[in-house]
Amino acid sequence: MQAITRFRPIPLRILHPMESLTAHASTDAGRCNRPACRGLTLKKVCADDARARGAGGDLSMRALMWGLAGLFVAYVAGCSAISAWHSHALASVPVGASRGEVLRALGPPDVVEHADVPFTRYASRGCSGRCAQRWWYENRLGLDTEAWSVELDASDRVIATSRLTSP
Repeated sequence: MQAITRFRPIPLRILHPMESLTAHASTDAGRCNRPACRGLTLKKVCADDARARGAGGDLSMRALMWGLAGLFVAYVAGCSAISAWHSHALASVPVGASRGEVLRALGPPDVVEHADVPFTRYASRGCSGRCAQRWWYENRLGLDTEAWSVELDASDRVIATSRLTSP
């Protein structure tokens, strides 16, 4: 049977960041008595450790914040670009333009609303009177706060255009 040996714990002392590690190193461990370790401070060791681990916490947080700021700027720029493009394209469609001209200027609609059947996301009433169809173009990045519509009569001619925004 083997005797159980108790080990005496080594007392640890928290060093000031500028305090030399070699002054408190254990002589029997032989780790910091080498010439390469002399003059090291805790601050230097931590900086070396951070570089070895991949730039440390401060840089990672900074990169995260710049990344989030970049995503926000890209979102706002994309939303604004879509808005400007649709507004410019809608302005180029005059009253009386044909269905083909609308398709060339704006592309296929996101939603086609038929007479007396409202597309309730943006309108409380369906198109009526001479209106046979209302084509909706949405800004998907705007989270349904902006849309453009083109109203067509029975002969597929534009009778009205509009831009809707929500606060």
